[in-house]
Amino acid sequence: MGKKDYKGTILDGRDSFDSWKMDLEDSLLSDDLMSCVTGEATAESSGLSMPGENAADIKNVSLARMKIRQSIDQIHKNSVNHLTDPRAIYQSLVKRYATSNKARLRQLIRMLYDVSTQTNRTVQEKVDDLKRLRAQINSQDKDIVIHEQLLICFLQMSMDGAFNTTVEILNASTETLTMEKVQSSLESKELELVDTTIKGETAQFAGRGRCAWNKRNNRSKAQDGGDDSKEEYLKKAGGCWSCGGMHFKHDCAIWHQTKAGKTWLASEKAKAREAMDSKENANAVRILEDSGSESERSTYLLPNTKVTAPPQWYLDSCASVHITPREDQFISKLSPTKTSVEIADGSEVRSRGKGDVRIFYVSQKGRARSTIVRGVHYIPEATSSLLSVGELEDRGACIVVDSPGKTVTVTRNQEEVLFGHRHKKVWRLSQTRGHRSHTIQEKDGDNGVALKSILKMPERLLHARLGHPGKHMEGKLNAVMDDLGDNSFCPSFCSSCTEAKMTRRVSREPMSAVTEKLERVHIDLWGPVELSLQGMKYMLTITDQATGRVWVYFSRDKTRITDKIKAWVVVAEAECREYGKGEKVKAMRFDRGKEFLNEAMKVFCTGRAIRIEPTVGYHPEGNSISERSMRTISERGSAMRHEMDLPAAYWEFSNATAAYLRNRGVVKGMAKSPWELWRGEKPRSGHLRVFGCPAWVFIPKEKRTKLLKRAWQGVFVGYKEETDKIYLVWNPADKKVHEVRLQRI
Repeated sequence: MGKKDYKGTILDGRDSFDSWKMDLEDSLLSDDLMSCVTGEATAESSGLSMPGENAADIKNVSLARMKIRQSIDQIHKNSVNHLTDPRAIYQSLVKRYATSNKARLRQLIRMLYDVSTQTNRTVQEKVDDLKRLRAQINSQDKDIVIHEQLLICFLQMSMDGAFNTTVEILNASTETLTMEKVQSSLESKELELVDTTIKGETAQFAGRGRCAWNKRNNRSKAQDGGDDSKEEYLKKAGGCWSCGGMHFKHDCAIWHQTKAGKTWLASEKAKAREAMDSKENANAVRILEDSGSESERSTYLLPNTKVTAPPQWYLDSCASVHITPREDQFISKLSPTKTSVEIADGSEVRSRGKGDVRIFYVSQKGRARSTIVRGVHYIPEATSSLLSVGELEDRGACIVVDSPGKTVTVTRNQEEVLFGHRHKKVWRLSQTRGHRSHTIQEKDGDNGVALKSILKMPERLLHARLGHPGKHMEGKLNAVMDDLGDNSFCPSFCSSCTEAKMTRRVSREPMSAVTEKLERVHIDLWGPVELSLQGMKYMLTITDQATGRVWVYFSRDKTRITDKIKAWVVVAEAECREYGKGEKVKAMRFDRGKEFLNEAMKVFCTGRAIRIEPTVGYHPEGNSISERSMRTISERGSAMRHEMDLPAAYWEFSNATAAYLRNRGVVKGMAKSPWELWRGEKPRSGHLRVFGCPAWVFIPKEKRTKLLKRAWQGVFVGYKEETDKIYLVWNPADKKVHEVRLQRI
C-alpha cells in the first residue's frame, strides 16, 4: 500500500492514553490520513461511494481504520468492532477517557497545592515534585499553563519559619525571580541550618590576660541567642541524624568513625572549618606555671566565671582532684570539704563540696556509655570540668594513650570506663551533646532542700526506654515518675510505633454524586453461610446509587456470580427502556474479589462501555452503599425469621423479602421510595403479610378428586418481585416454592 505500519504506543488504558493519542496523530499526519479521522463522515461509512472519483478516499478510509486498530489492544478492539468509520472509532476511544482525564487533572492540581504544605522535605525534593507535576498537568491539558512564578510561590509557602528572612530578601529583590535562583538561595540557607556550629562556647582554657578573657566572654554573650535557636532547631529535627544527640552530624564522634564521616573529615570543607575554629581559639590556651604551693594546683581556671554551656570533660595531668563548675552534674548530695585550689591569678578558691558525677561518653566502638566518678569537687569558679589523671590512677585506673591515633582510653580491670581523643593539644572525652542534666529542688522533710539530678537525654532514647508510650501518656508519666522532670519522650514520629500501633483509618469522604439511573451500581457478595432450603450459600446484592433500588440473587458457589451480573445488566437496561429513558449501566463498583475482577467481567464491561471501579483492598467503606444495603437486608431478614421462630435455613426467603420491602420503603437520604424512583409509581401496602405465617393454598379441581382435600397448608415466604398480586409459599411436603395468588394467609 505504500504506507508504514503503526509502531507507536498501544492503547491499553488511561495511563497510556496521552502518549497513544500523540503517536497516533503523528502517524496519521505522516501518511496524510488525518482528514479521515477529523473530517465529516466518509463516503464508505455513509454508503455513498462514487466510481473512480472516490476510490482513493475509500482506500484512505480503510488505511486509517487499519492504523487505528493496530494502535489499540484486543479489549479496545472488541469495544469498537461494530464501528467502521475511522472518525467514529477515534471519537469513541477519545470520549471514553475524557472524563477520567479530567479527574486525573483535578488530582494533579491538588497534589501541586499539597507541596506547599510539606515543610519536612528538602528543597530539592520539593522543586523536583513541582516540576514533575507541572509537566504532568500540561500533558493532560495543554491549555492549562502553570507559570513559574506560581511554582516559586508554592515553594516559598512550603518553607518553615527558619527561612522567613531568606524569603523576604528574595521577594524584596527588584530582579525577576527564577526557580533556579530561589532554589539556590533556599538550599544555601538549608545547608547553613544543617552545618551550623556553636561558636563562642564557654572557654575551656584559662589565662592570665584579662583582655583576652573579656573578648571571649563578650563573644559568648553575643551568641547566646544563636545557641538557643540551634537547640530549638535540633529538638525539632530530632537531634543528630547519626546518634540522636543534640548536635549536628558533622560534630558527631560516632559519625566520624563511619566511612562517610572519615571521607568528610578528609574534605577541604572540614579542614577549612577546623582551621577557623583553631584561629578563634588560638589565644585561649594558657598554661599555669608551677607555683610551688602546697595547696592543690589545677590548670584552666579563671575566677568569677559563670558557666552556661553544657560541660565538657578533660583529662588533666596537672590537676590533683576532679573538679566541675556545674552543681547539676552531681547525682549524690555534696559532702563538705576544706580543700582549696589555686587558680591562674594566684588566688585560692575553696571547694563547695564533693560528690559523685555520672559522665556520659562515646566508647571506642561508637556506643553511648556512662561511668560514675566519685570524689568530684564542686568549684563554681572553674570554667571546665577536669578529671585528674593522678586521682584516676590512685583509684586503680590505667591511662592508655594512642599517640598515632590521637585517642586516650581509661581502663579498669582491663575494661574500658572512659574514652577520649586529642582536641587542640588537650585530651577530652568523646561526648555527645545530647547527654546533659539539670537540677531540681526537692523538699526533704525538715532537713532543708536536697538536690536531685535528673538526666536530660535525647527524646528518642527516652521514648525507647519507656517502651514506646503514646503521646497521651506524656503529662501523666511525668507526674507519676519523680525523676522524669520536664523530659519529653514522645517524638513527632516513631517508625516502630507506626509499625506496631497503626490502625485502619476509615475514610469519611462522601461519594461522588450521580444524576440518573444505572450511572453507578454497587455490587457485593454475602456469604458463605448455612445452606438454605434450596441449597444456596451466597447472596449477591446489586444497588443502584441513583434510586437506591437493590436486587438480590442467590448462588451455590462463586463461579456463577459473573453470569448473574451479566443477566442482571440485560434485565435492568430493558426495564429502563420500558419505564425510563433507556439508561444503560455506566459504572460498576465492587471489591477486588476474583468473582468480580476477572477476565470475563473485564471483557463484558469493555464490550458494553461499562467502567469498572474496584475498591482498595480491605477497605469496605469504599463500597459503603452496597455494604449498608447488605447489612439492612440481612438484619431485617433475621428479625423476620426470629419473629416466627423459623430455622436459619429460611435465610434465603427472609433476605429476599427484606429486599422487596426495602425497595418499597424509606431509604435514608431519599424523599421517595426506590420503587417509585425506578418505576414512577407509588408502592402499595394492602397486600403485605407477616413473613413465615401459615398459608392455605387452594388445590384446583383439575389436580384432585372430589374426596381429597381442597387446600394444603404451607409457609408464606415472600412476594413476586415485579407484582403485588402473587405470593410465594413453601410446601414442606414436596420442598418446593409455589407461586400463588388470592390465598388465605
